[in-house]
Amino acid sequence: MTGNLILAVSVIILLFLSAFFSGSETALFSLSRLSVSGMIDGGVRRRRVSELLEKPRMLLVTILFGNLLVNIASTSAVTALAIKLFGERGLGYSMVLMTFLILIFGEITPKSLALKHGPVLAPMLAGPLKLLMWLFWPVRIVLGWIADSTVNRSKKLFGESHERYESSELATAVEMGHIDGVFDEFEKDVLVNFFHFTKRGLSEILTPRVEVFSLDADTGLQDAIIQVRAKGYSRIPLFEDSAENIVGILNARDMLGHDRDEKIIVRDLMKPVTFVPETKKVRDLLGELLSLREHVAIAVDEHGSFEGIVTLEDILEDIFGEIRDRLEPRVDEFNLIDNDRIVVEGAMKLEDLNDRFGTMLDSLEVETIGGYLIEHAGRIPREGEVFRVGELRFLILSAEPVRINKVKIERQKNMEDRDEHD
Repeated sequence: MTGNLILAVSVIILLFLSAFFSGSETALFSLSRLSVSGMIDGGVRRRRVSELLEKPRMLLVTILFGNLLVNIASTSAVTALAIKLFGERGLGYSMVLMTFLILIFGEITPKSLALKHGPVLAPMLAGPLKLLMWLFWPVRIVLGWIADSTVNRSKKLFGESHERYESSELATAVEMGHIDGVFDEFEKDVLVNFFHFTKRGLSEILTPRVEVFSLDADTGLQDAIIQVRAKGYSRIPLFEDSAENIVGILNARDMLGHDRDEKIIVRDLMKPVTFVPETKKVRDLLGELLSLREHVAIAVDEHGSFEGIVTLEDILEDIFGEIRDRLEPRVDEFNLIDNDRIVVEGAMKLEDLNDRFGTMLDSLEVETIGGYLIEHAGRIPREGEVFRVGELRFLILSAEPVRINKVKIERQKNMEDRDEHD
């Protein structure tokens, strides 16, 4: 009886050690680089984690070898105990029992806990693992050499493996991390925007020519100050002869050091302009603007025609969200009146409207609500015109000959409900 008790206690201890090794593997190797780098300046136990992960192959060999030993020992102990109790039938019983025990208590449970509480558990497990790495050093060296030889042979057969991930895959991984609580809302948005940003072209973020505020290069200083203050932009394109012939950039701050009565024109304060093709990638333009220490670039088409303006602010907003120019007037792109009525800018993206108002507007040709209504009407609507698309009613609140500025949108079915109650 005493022998059976010893075997039973041994099995429990060995299962605990199996859980230790399995949990250690998950807790340590699931840590992000950011978590590990943050541990370098932590306490002794945290520093041990970063030291262990500096030699990941040796650590993995130690964990796997230790886990193999305790699983073999626990299986042997259970088999011996089962044969004592049930005779030859005990061998079959022990196989079934140990498969269940190792799977539940030696693998699934400890790994699930380690995955959820890795940063907390890793420092606690680092000390014993460091001791085991020292104890197992002869085996560790031999097994490590065998593993390295096998890996080197596989390189000759299959070549170097360079796994690449599509930006959409990385964005999906970040979305999943946000759901699991790894990233907060801001971190998730920045990372997703960054992955899409690497492939985005200038045409997706530039301010189109018809919306660009510019000045004639021969405009007097006093008149320019009045116009710039009214518009509120800090960097203004300057043109010569026609608005499509951009010749320079005016920095609004350069006007501050001059007397209003000075007989100068903005051409005298003009700085050179950077022209870029509209097909250029946003990522490449960011590097160019930073290297040139410029804030503005003029996008042109293949014929050299002015297509729009791109600022450093536009690029950063594409990654981090809205950044308001210190001189730029605040514009509410989305004004929610109630759950069924909103007022939006014509330049608002269809996907943003769909996300915030629960609509399902879509187009293969245009991106904005203004463009959508122009496409629907087949012309540029006039102020006061009304359109209906499905359950939505669109009222043009403000429009110019070349674009729609502001639109009121109402859910038509709810309007009819209100009319019935009036």
